[in-house]
Amino acid sequence: MVLTPDFSPIIPDVMPPCCIDAEEAVLGCLLLDGDTIDLIKHKLKPEHFYISTYRDIYRACLNVSKKSTVSLLTVTNYLNDRGTLQKIGGRNKLAQLFESRVSAANIDDFATLVIEKAIRRQLIELGNKTT
Repeated sequence: MVLTPDFSPIIPDVMPPCCIDAEEAVLGCLLLDGDTIDLIKHKLKPEHFYISTYRDIYRACLNVSKKSTVSLLTVTNYLNDRGTLQKIGGRNKLAQLFESRVSAANIDDFATLVIEKAIRRQLIELGNKTT
């Protein structure tokens, strides 16, 4: 008798590994201190974010950083110019992220946590595909 591993969730409808607070902290830090993007852009990718809106905002931060300083104003204008500001929740969503920020000194730790959760999601997905 061959046993096959079962990677299906133990509890149905359970949220996959993610840390929404860390995702928001990263974005809040970037909007507060755009220079911090240089600390994480080499390792944190948009696809690491669980929330698709946060992927879009982070992608905007990366694109803004190529030509300008990342800030609440520059990211808002970037998204607005491309017609995607309302898709991510508008100015209010960006202001909420900015206001909920924590110390930008910890951005590397927050980014690492986001990456670790993304890796766990990928491992679960791979495990489910192999069964």
